[in-house]
Amino acid sequence: MILNQTRTVARKTQHRVISHYLQDVWRTGSWSPTNPLLKWLEDNHALPSSAMQPYHVSSALAHIQQEAAVMDPSQLHQVDAVQGKFDALQQIASLFWLTSSNPKWREALETIHKNRIFSKEQEQVIYTSFQKLTTDEEEEEEHRAVHRWVREYEQRTGEHLSHREEYQMLCEALEELEAKFQAAPKTLTPAQSQQTMGDMYNYLGIQGRLAELLGYQHYAERIFENRMANIEQVHKLHEQVAAAVLPIVTKGLTQYAALDDYLSSTKKHPAHEDDPLRKDKAIMLRLEHHVTLEGTLEFIKKLSSELFGFSLVEEELVAGATWDKDVRLFHVMDDQRKFGSFLFDPYDRSGKSSQPFTASLINRSVDRLPLAVLSMALEPPAWDTESTPMTWQHVETLLHEMAHVYHLLSAQSVMGTLLDAQHLTLDLSELLPKYMEHWMTEPSTIYTLLMLSKPSQEIGFENEEEMKEAIEAAIRVRSNDKAFQLAQLCFFGELELSLFSSFDIRGDELLIHFQNRLAEKWSPHDLPDKRDITPLLRIFRENADGRPVAWYRYLWCDALSASVFQRSKDIYASKEDGNPLREMMRKTILEPGIMIEPAEVLSVFGIDEVSPDALLKLYNL
Repeated sequence: MILNQTRTVARKTQHRVISHYLQDVWRTGSWSPTNPLLKWLEDNHALPSSAMQPYHVSSALAHIQQEAAVMDPSQLHQVDAVQGKFDALQQIASLFWLTSSNPKWREALETIHKNRIFSKEQEQVIYTSFQKLTTDEEEEEEHRAVHRWVREYEQRTGEHLSHREEYQMLCEALEELEAKFQAAPKTLTPAQSQQTMGDMYNYLGIQGRLAELLGYQHYAERIFENRMANIEQVHKLHEQVAAAVLPIVTKGLTQYAALDDYLSSTKKHPAHEDDPLRKDKAIMLRLEHHVTLEGTLEFIKKLSSELFGFSLVEEELVAGATWDKDVRLFHVMDDQRKFGSFLFDPYDRSGKSSQPFTASLINRSVDRLPLAVLSMALEPPAWDTESTPMTWQHVETLLHEMAHVYHLLSAQSVMGTLLDAQHLTLDLSELLPKYMEHWMTEPSTIYTLLMLSKPSQEIGFENEEEMKEAIEAAIRVRSNDKAFQLAQLCFFGELELSLFSSFDIRGDELLIHFQNRLAEKWSPHDLPDKRDITPLLRIFRENADGRPVAWYRYLWCDALSASVFQRSKDIYASKEDGNPLREMMRKTILEPGIMIEPAEVLSVFGIDEVSPDALLKLYNL
C-alpha cells in the first residue's frame, strides 16, 4: 500500500517536472531552456517578466545556495552579492504574489522563507568580519550602519548571552506567532478573536522576556534604542496633536468627513444641505474630475527636478518585456549619472493587491544599479485613447510612493543588501514621503496639476478668481480630513507604545478593555465595538511584518517633515545663485540611506526640536 502511494507521488512529480520543462521549451524554442529567474538575477539589463513562473523558484534557490556554499564569508562584498540575489528572489516572488492571480507564487514565497543561504558557521565568520569593520578607520562613514548590523545580529541570535538556549527557543516561538498574525483574516469570528487574543498575550510575554534577557526594562525600550525619537517625546507629540485635533473631529460639522481607509473604519454621517464643508466637497470633486495620471506624472517630473535635480526618463518597452502590458519603466538620472530605475505598475486587475506599495527588487552593489517597483491600483481607462482619472488621494499616494522610490535608488552604500542601506530608521522612513504629501497643501500644486492634465478651457471655470476659490475649497476639505487622520494616528500610536511599554499581561485589566479605554481617550469620535480587536490586530500584524513599535512614525514624520517643508520653501524662495535646496535634500536625506544622521537633518534645516506646530499651521488646525 505504502509502496503504491510512493510510486503514485513519484509519477505525479515526474509528470509535473516534464510539464514544466515542455512549457519552457515552448516558451524559448530551445531544448535547453534557461531559467528566466536566474537570467534576471545575473543579467544587469533583464527585467521581471511573465516568463517567470513559480516552479522556477526552486532551481534558482538551489543555485544561490550552491553559490553561497563555495564563497568566502570573510569577503563581505561577495556575501553582499549572494545575499542580494537571495533577497531579489524573495522580492520577485512577493511582487508576483501581490500583482498576479496565480496562488502558486505564495507557495513559492513560503518556500524561500523556509530556507537559508548561509550556514551558522558562515554567519559567525560574517559577524566577525563586521566586528572588525567597526574599528576600521577607512570605513568610518559606514560605522553607524555596521554597528547596527552587529547589534541586530547579536539580538537575533542571543550572542554573548548566558541564557542563549532560552533566548533562541523564545525567538522560534515568536516566529510562529508572527506567522499567525500575518495569516489572520481582516475580519475575525468570535472564536478566532479569542484564539488571536491568546496569541497576543503570548507575543507580549515573549517580547517582554527577550527584552529582559537583553537588559531592557521592556520591549519598547529595546526598540527605541536605535530610533531618532524617544518614548517621552512620542507621548508628548501625541498629547499635543490630540489637544489640537480632537475638538475639531468631535464637532458635529465634521463628523461625516471621510477618513483614510487604511487608517480608520469611521462611519460617514449624513450632512445638512447648508453645511459649508459639503459645498466645499462638491467643488473639490469638480476639480478632481479633471486631474489625470499623465498630468500628475508631468508634475512629479517638474517637482523632482526642482527639489532634487532628478530627471525621470521613460524607456519604451517591447511587448512582453514585463509581467503586464501596462507596466512602465522609468530611469532616475541627473546631469552626471543614472541613479537607478523603477517599474511602475499603475492599474488594478484581477488578483492584484489594492494597496499601493513600493519595493526594492535589486539593491545597489559594486556592479549593479538598483531597481525598484511602484504599484498602484488605479481604475484603467475604458479605451487606450482615454486619460486615466486621478483622485486627490491618488495624487497624494503617488507623491508619497515616489519619495520611497527615490530613497531606494539614491542610497550610495555599495553593500546595499547587507547593511540594508537603502532603508532609513523607521521613524525617519516616512520623512520624505510626508514631505512630498505636503505639496498638496499648496494652491500652486493643484493649479499646476490641472493645467498639466487638461487645457484650461476644458476645466470650465469662468475666470481665474473662480478657479482660485475652488482650489481654496479643495484645500479646506483636505485640511478637515487631515484632522481625522491625525486623530487616528494618535490613537494607534499611543495604543501600540503603551502596549509594549506599560501594559501588564498579568494585571487585572484585560487586553480588550485596555484597547477600549485608550480609544475613549484618543479616539472618542470613532470608538471600536466593545469586542472588536481590529485595532490590536493591525498593531500586531505591523510588528510581525517587521515594523516593530512603529505606528508613531507617521505622525512623527508628519511633524518633522512639515518643519522641513516650511524651511525648504524659505530656502528655495531666497535662492540667488543656483538651487542650494537640491544639494541639501540629496546630501542630507536621500544619499546617506541608513547612515543618515538625525541631528544633521535638524541642524541643516534649522529645526530645534520635533514639534507639531508647523504641521498644525500648515493644515490650518
